[in-house]
Amino acid sequence: MRETAKCKKCGKKLTDPISVAVGLGPECRGGTSRGNAMSSRSRRSTGKSYDIGLVQSTIASALTNGQPVSIGRDIKTHNPIVYVPDNEGYYTRADGYKISAADLVKYCERYGFIHTNSVPKTE
Repeated sequence: MRETAKCKKCGKKLTDPISVAVGLGPECRGGTSRGNAMSSRSRRSTGKSYDIGLVQSTIASALTNGQPVSIGRDIKTHNPIVYVPDNEGYYTRADGYKISAADLVKYCERYGFIHTNSVPKTE
């Protein structure tokens, strides 16, 4: 049985791959369904802003659980780059680029998307 993704803030069911990867629905992360996952937004009523630590833990959790991961944006189209898991690792929907799960974890660690050793190593 497949587990249904839910928003970590409000608990609503998530269907959009970007929302699933980030763990927050578009309303709760302050963006649209096209994603503003990496932005920091202030909330006028509370003065709080979302910390990059939340994004890092969300990406690490998605990689650990084999869920889609949204990392960065395409330079030309400005659309989010979503890595979707398959039997051989991950691929991007936009151009079909494939990368192994281990290489994606190394990439995320190298560029600060996740903390080093926050995802268990796979063989």
